Amino acid sequence: MIIKLRSQNRYFLDILHKNPNTDLGLYFKELKNGVIVGNAISDSEYDCIFQDTKYSYLPEDSNQIDFQSYCAPLVAIHMITEFFNHLVKDSEELKNSKIT
Repeated sequence: MIIKLRSQNRYFLDILHKNPNTDLGLYFKELKNGVIVGNAISDSEYDCIFQDTKYSYLPEDSNQIDFQSYCAPLVAIHMITEFFNHLVKDSEELKNSKIT
């Protein structure tokens, strides 16, 4: 699954908390049996890609075609939660958080 984010806002990557100069703008996180890759394409573009290894979003392993790992709504929700959870948190919780 690919999620492409675009904006005309010049502070777009700052809002997303992504730095294109850190590790060439690439971010990797594990998600179930696969990997999420975040890529800061430019100052106005950010792409998220989920690559599954096997059956992350299937209730059983018997299906030969693993299409649910790429089209299930939970994939998008989990990708957004992993990369952009700061955007969906309550503002009071963010104000009280401290960076160590």
